[in-house]
Amino acid sequence: MTGYVTKAALLILIMSSLVVGGWALFFPYEFYSAFPGFVHAWVSVDGPDNLPHFLYHVQHLGTQTPPDQIANVLALGGVLIASIWLLLSTAIMTKP
Repeated sequence: MTGYVTKAALLILIMSSLVVGGWALFFPYEFYSAFPGFVHAWVSVDGPDNLPHFLYHVQHLGTQTPPDQIANVLALGGVLIASIWLLLSTAIMTKP
């Protein structure tokens, strides 16, 4: 079971990084003005350079509509949870 969860977590991180990173790298104007797409804009209403992402966005949800607030927290929270899972599972597996 742990192997499947680890692979799923890695897949989530890889896909989100490829989509978001590729969009920002190859189409920076479109990323800034339209991310995450589907008639929503998160970056342009809030500004670029806001890290750490999850904590910042949880504290600044007021610039978004309630559906965008939920999607934002779920998207960033999912990446955070997947990262923590991978970190912990790797530490447990490499423990002598």
